[in-house]
Amino acid sequence: MKLSKKQRICFCGALLSLAVFGGLTAVSAHISHLHEAQNAAARWQAGGDVPYTQMSAFLTEDACMTQDGLQSIRESVDASMRSASLEKSAENARLWYDAYSAPAGMVTASGTKRYSAQAQVTAVGGDFFLLHAPLLLSGSYLQESDLMQDRVVLDETLAWHLFGSPDVEGMLVTIGQRTYPVAGVIAAEDDYASERAYGETARMYISFDLYEAWQAETGSEARISCYEMVLPEPVRNYGKNAFVQAIGAENNPTMKTVQNTGRSSLKTHWEHLRHLHDMVMVSDTLAYPYWENAARMVDFDLALLLAAQLLFLAYPVLTGLYLLWKGWKRLDTFLTAKRQAYKNRFRSLVKSEGSD
Repeated sequence: MKLSKKQRICFCGALLSLAVFGGLTAVSAHISHLHEAQNAAARWQAGGDVPYTQMSAFLTEDACMTQDGLQSIRESVDASMRSASLEKSAENARLWYDAYSAPAGMVTASGTKRYSAQAQVTAVGGDFFLLHAPLLLSGSYLQESDLMQDRVVLDETLAWHLFGSPDVEGMLVTIGQRTYPVAGVIAAEDDYASERAYGETARMYISFDLYEAWQAETGSEARISCYEMVLPEPVRNYGKNAFVQAIGAENNPTMKTVQNTGRSSLKTHWEHLRHLHDMVMVSDTLAYPYWENAARMVDFDLALLLAAQLLFLAYPVLTGLYLLWKGWKRLDTFLTAKRQAYKNRFRSLVKSEGSD
């Protein structure tokens, strides 16, 4: 079938639009996998048979979640796993793990350099660095099993400010009248969303035990503001429900839960696009950590990318349907003409035989 000039232009435009759609799809896929902190379940599963999910809970001060109250939460999750007949693969293996954190304020820190620096402190506990997996430049992460809970982890910016180098494991950071040994130095995430959410302020990470000691000196309580967990999900929403039930988040206005796993799925992008206004409106009083703000920024961008994808996909689809319709019309005209020709030939034969 020979296409007219107008149809050839439409066809070329459709191919170009389809190419743009493919490019946008590739960009969307790339952005979706930028954040290691959103892919902890996939890393933990590591090819295992049982699917895993990652859950996060963001809490207000009124939630009053403390380190001492975690034992009951962990026991509840263990009970849920037993009810689903989920067992450890080995005696020392772990079926799930959790992490928690809270902002611990700004401090003025000094090292071996002449000048001090301001740092935003985050108190962490559980397997925080296993879940978030920042790039370790030197030393080691903080762990719950550490004998000494007074060590600190610096980001690269703070390490350069205080010591002029990121290789500073074991060196001392002075805050007020006390010194704290450096456990390690990490690099900040360098994707566009994390860079914006992280800001230019240098950061320091301390153990939650040390944060409790700091708070006790002021007569305050160390409360968890972000609680995260990676746990099995043998059937859809099983892990999610176990997490929500364990922390008491159902119909609880002091907590907001997020299922990180599946956040990059097409279904999630579509839901965000449908409720785009809800994404830009602040309807709660929660102060999200920078990694969640970065993830929410990516969620918004992926929703816009999906809108652009649908727009550029619509043109080739409609063009294809139009060409199919035109082709069908031509085919129908051709078949109708053929049928009519056969009828005329048949009538001519019948007429000629009758005249004989």
